[in-house]
Amino acid sequence: MDRPGIIHVGFEAVEGDAVEQLRYQRIVASMSEFDPRETPLEYVYSHFLAPESPPDQGWAYDETTDWRGIRPTAPRPLVRPFLVLDQRAQQRLGGHWEQ
Repeated sequence: MDRPGIIHVGFEAVEGDAVEQLRYQRIVASMSEFDPRETPLEYVYSHFLAPESPPDQGWAYDETTDWRGIRPTAPRPLVRPFLVLDQRAQQRLGGHWEQ
C-alpha cells in the first residue's frame, strides 16, 4: 500500500449518445470527487468502449478515454492508455460521440 497506483475503469457505451453523455458527466463528477482515503492513488482512467459490427470484421470497438489526477506526484504514467485498441491507434479523450 505504499506505492503510487492508478485505477482503470471500463464502460460499454451501448445505450445511445444521449444516455452516454449523461453517464459521462456522472463519471467525470465521480472521478473529481473520489476520495481514496489513505491510499497513494494518483490517477483514475475511464475507458468508454462503443462496440461496432462492421461488415468486414468480426468485431470492432471505438475506445475513448478520460483521466483525472487524484493525488498526482508525477506526470501521468500512461499517455496512451488504451485497454482494447492498439497503442498506435489515434487517442481521443472524452466520449465517443465527440468526433
